[in-house]
Amino acid sequence: MITRSRIIAPEWRVLGGWAAVCNGDWRLCGAVLRPDQPWERNRLLNCFPGTPMQTETGIRLYYSLSTLADDGYRLAVAEFDADWRVRKHPLSGRPADAACLDGLPADCLAIQPNVLRLDEEHWRMYFWMHRRGAEPLCRFMTAESGDGLHWRLAPEAVPVLYQFNDSAVSAGRVPPALRCNDATTVLRRPDGGWELYSASLVEVGRLSPRYIPADLAAGKVRIIQRWTGEDGLRWNAPEVVMTPDENDAADLQFYYLLPSELPRGSFALLGRYEAGRQRLRMEMAYSFDRRHWQRGPRENIFPLPPGIGSVVPAQRLLPLGGKLVLFYNNSNFDHNFRTADGSAPAVTVDRAEIDVGRVIGRHLRGAAVLSPPLRLVGDSVRLWLAEDAALTVEWRDAFGDGIGVPPEALPSGGCRIIPVPRRLAGAVGRLRLTGNGRFFDLEY
Repeated sequence: MITRSRIIAPEWRVLGGWAAVCNGDWRLCGAVLRPDQPWERNRLLNCFPGTPMQTETGIRLYYSLSTLADDGYRLAVAEFDADWRVRKHPLSGRPADAACLDGLPADCLAIQPNVLRLDEEHWRMYFWMHRRGAEPLCRFMTAESGDGLHWRLAPEAVPVLYQFNDSAVSAGRVPPALRCNDATTVLRRPDGGWELYSASLVEVGRLSPRYIPADLAAGKVRIIQRWTGEDGLRWNAPEVVMTPDENDAADLQFYYLLPSELPRGSFALLGRYEAGRQRLRMEMAYSFDRRHWQRGPRENIFPLPPGIGSVVPAQRLLPLGGKLVLFYNNSNFDHNFRTADGSAPAVTVDRAEIDVGRVIGRHLRGAAVLSPPLRLVGDSVRLWLAEDAALTVEWRDAFGDGIGVPPEALPSGGCRIIPVPRRLAGAVGRLRLTGNGRFFDLEY
């Protein structure tokens, strides 16, 4: 059986006019988690960068709880049924409870769970372990589980990474390759290898326009590094994969990079941290090798209503049928926990969805674009369009030259089936689009 191939909208070559990479068509579905349990009271919910996944019984989301003083961190798990009804459990320190994290030192707290299911009875969780006091700890640790609910921090577990304010970092006992900020995510590649992405810190002087005195890490700018490894415990030297550029405001920093696999390439949520306003947004990025990332419109991936402080996503998009589900924190406060109207900080975990073929698009305004060459083994191709699309399509040969087939107007919206001309059947052809509006994936 031949599996269809895809190209994404940024791969089309611009022949003329205005044609910008654009965000996809997200649907906002509202809150799925609120602090409605006794053990959640007076705490803030945080799905960042917790892990959503499908299990045998439904959808599971690992998340955190915190307080404004950062002394109330706690891990938790939410399990949703098909109607988005939810059951929640805190990860206690007691193995007999519904969910637990056993072996955590009594003076330490856990936050930001990353969970991977390595096989049916072996799960691994990465999380940040904090200890306040004269000798603070902030270390990225691992715990193991046989069911994804009952976790054990092994006595011999060693830190994967260290945050910049850990006492061992301050004392110079941690090599530079193991230092980072938090906001860390670990992924298993399709080839079995491992990846880790985290914000790392670059220091700037007080006279630099990038120096933001109001920031929690004043004098430090967040950029994105990537580590690779063979077992998820030991890592190669990191490489820098994302930094702000000359087209960004001086106060822009990158807080996180959270990749998800698509049928063609990788889509990532890039943490757009506007440090001057202390505001976090979710910007789109994409890549074909996970090392070289391209950015889109440099704005939140969907419009936000007034009154939103910051939005921060879960670790990855969750595939669910033909769509992708995004969980994200929806808060009324900025990075320093200030609210615009002086009200108490509050946050819900919300859900958004998008069709898998509509994640990355191009927006044309009086433009013409040409697809990459397509080996046409089927009798048609499929192109995803937005409702605002007013586009004309024309078949061309492998080099972009006309073949005498007249252009046709495409109905807007939906997934449009475009028949392959008889003379291109089994051959190589290209599509030329002209007009206005947005289009997304092409499947051939």
